[in-house]
Amino acid sequence: MKTGIFLLLVSWVIGDALAGESALPTVPVVNRAVPSEIVLDGTVEAINQATLTARTSGEITEVNFDVNQFVKQDQVLLRLKAVHTQSGVAQARAGEQEAAAYLQQAESEYSRVKRLFDKQMATGSAMDQAQAALVSARARVSSAKAVGASAEDTAGDTVVRAPYSGFVIKRYVQVGETAQVGQPLFTGISLDKLRVRVDIPQNQEDAARQAKTVRVLLGEGIPSLVGSAVTIFPYADETSRSFRARVDLPEKAAGVKPGMLVKVAFVTGAENRLVAPVVSLVQRGEVTGVYVLGDHGGLRFRSVLTGKLQDDGKIEVLSGLSVGEKVVLDPVRAGQQYRSGGEKL
Repeated sequence: MKTGIFLLLVSWVIGDALAGESALPTVPVVNRAVPSEIVLDGTVEAINQATLTARTSGEITEVNFDVNQFVKQDQVLLRLKAVHTQSGVAQARAGEQEAAAYLQQAESEYSRVKRLFDKQMATGSAMDQAQAALVSARARVSSAKAVGASAEDTAGDTVVRAPYSGFVIKRYVQVGETAQVGQPLFTGISLDKLRVRVDIPQNQEDAARQAKTVRVLLGEGIPSLVGSAVTIFPYADETSRSFRARVDLPEKAAGVKPGMLVKVAFVTGAENRLVAPVVSLVQRGEVTGVYVLGDHGGLRFRSVLTGKLQDDGKIEVLSGLSVGEKVVLDPVRAGQQYRSGGEKL
């Protein structure tokens, strides 16, 4: 009996000596509320992606960008030969000038007839004719302006500009080709506004709709992104029986590109879990564990079963630890001291 007590005291003294020598940093295991989530696979896609087509026919005289090149909004992508469109604009402008001249003549004639009519020196019939001519001249001016606007719009179609800033991902034409109305010219994609496409199984659709927060998980050690808007389609796909959802990402989100595979977490509630810092974990073969510092300074290696990683660097501990136990934040140093005189548990 005395021998057992002596060995126990020696163990405490050795443990205290190791702790004092090492000064290993530790934190206690805590129990806190963590999100309860439905986690599904999703694919990142661009909100702004479009194929530009020719709105007028003509020979392509200039192509300024190629695949994978960045284009700023309103930069000129290509130009078409504009001889016939420019002649149409010139003709329309001449028509506007002609209509304006007729209007000026009609206004002058109307003023002259009205003065005579007021002095009872012109008949009512002459007054009616002058007024009708004025109305006709004004309508002629409006028509000429409409023709001019249409001609200028057609002329503008010979210059194709980028509708938004982004990258060219496809180019369909070359300089010297003749573009036809409706022919594809460029396909562009913007990286400023992205969203995640995810399919929700039928049995999880109701819970997903009730989620107040949707997180996009980018990988271990990378902070998740909170969706700025979520749209869940009101109908299921007839083949997969799943509901399509779109989760909009914050504008200009870093580290996300179209086509990437990510995880989407629909936060449906919260539940209490034990958590510990992920940096305290150590892998020993097939076993994941932590080093626990005992009340008297002795180190113990503890096998644990972990769950989801949290954004603040904590990880769920499903088994192997209890509330209040102190885990070592530096498992490398702890391992060295453990091999010197630690105790397995």
